[in-house]
Amino acid sequence: MLNEILFHHVGYVVADIRLSAAQFAQLGYVAGEILYDEGLQVELCYLTKEGAPLVELVHQLQSGSLEASLLHANGVMPYHLAYEALGFDKACEELLAQGYERLFAPVQVGALQGIRICYFHHPDAGYIELIEKR
Repeated sequence: MLNEILFHHVGYVVADIRLSAAQFAQLGYVAGEILYDEGLQVELCYLTKEGAPLVELVHQLQSGSLEASLLHANGVMPYHLAYEALGFDKACEELLAQGYERLFAPVQVGALQGIRICYFHHPDAGYIELIEKR
């Protein structure tokens, strides 16, 4: 099952989406709409560039969050790789069985039309986001 998940994007934690998007524009990326998810208290923006990986800018509004801690300690940085899974629930189970720690239960993201996501961490692989593919 996990060998069927597909790469979706690289996630960057940022302090200001507009400033970071402007910097990525210098590299040829085009920013989409800035999305806000009330449930997660986060702003998101996807950046596209032909022939390049999708980039997600994440501005977390909760001061005690993982993203806020990473931003405070390291500044703007890539912090996760995201993968899409058709069998989302099964893929979540398999990640747990392989030793990944689930950071929170799967949640629906209103800003992404209710698609479920879940974050995991493994000491040898770092952070990954699993996205429900519809």
